[in-house]
Amino acid sequence: METNKLSTVFFDIGETLGSVRLSASADRIERIDVFPQVPGILRALGTRGARLGIISNRGSIGEDQVKQALDEGGLLSFFDPALIIFGRKDSTAIFREAARLADRADAPQSCLFVGENPNERDFAALAGLRTVASPRDAIEVLSSPSGNV
Repeated sequence: METNKLSTVFFDIGETLGSVRLSASADRIERIDVFPQVPGILRALGTRGARLGIISNRGSIGEDQVKQALDEGGLLSFFDPALIIFGRKDSTAIFREAARLADRADAPQSCLFVGENPNERDFAALAGLRTVASPRDAIEVLSSPSGNV
């Protein structure tokens, strides 16, 4: 992508895209309360040519159930199915894998990780990805000529 060389934006789910409501036993997702600004931001990023993905820890909840909750929240269609990655974000490994899946292993800086957790952002940065805390900041990165906020 020509615009400041940002090609792929990966998002965490919980407290980044919305609030995840779990069952009392925490073994299933009841729903995702999507933050109001998120659909418009995802639409704008896609319109500007960014591929959108997810990097999120689903714990013991099944992958299909997480995808169903994203679909019911109106979010799943924004994301490239090949760029939805579930796993722990406690090392650089998952972020390096994400860059590889986006065909950017040789240029991870062309990927952006959006997540509210500063420790996860630190691991993403160590893997070479750029990072921001909120979806709104992703728009700023994409709009900035330098690709920085």
